[in-house]
Amino acid sequence: MFKLDQTVLDALEAEARSDRSTIADILRDAIRRDLRRRTKGKSAPTYDPNVVAAMQRLLSRDFAMASGWQDLQDRIHEKGYALRASGGGLAVFDPTTQKRMAKASHFGTSAHMLARRFGEEYPEIIVPG
Repeated sequence: MFKLDQTVLDALEAEARSDRSTIADILRDAIRRDLRRRTKGKSAPTYDPNVVAAMQRLLSRDFAMASGWQDLQDRIHEKGYALRASGGGLAVFDPTTQKRMAKASHFGTSAHMLARRFGEEYPEIIVPG
């Protein structure tokens, strides 16, 4: 239970009547929207700069020298990591914990740059036409 100012309560009642719903429906929808908004803003991963620096030392040469997607996957896998589509781009993951370790941009490249270099898109990324 919580108290609402009479002006707010009157506005909610009027809105509920016009929508042929209830105040409870309006409040549930408002709470859901607010929670989605709050969750969406926090979903972007943050990367530890020390971890990123270590990953750059470990994998930058592999990103630079790979001749294709499979070669890049193999090189990264040999060092205990996995390359996967993530958030519209690519990221290096720890396959044991499923934690994102670094984005492709941390290695000075992107999914699109690699696709141009390799002559084909990364298999898991659908580029809008």
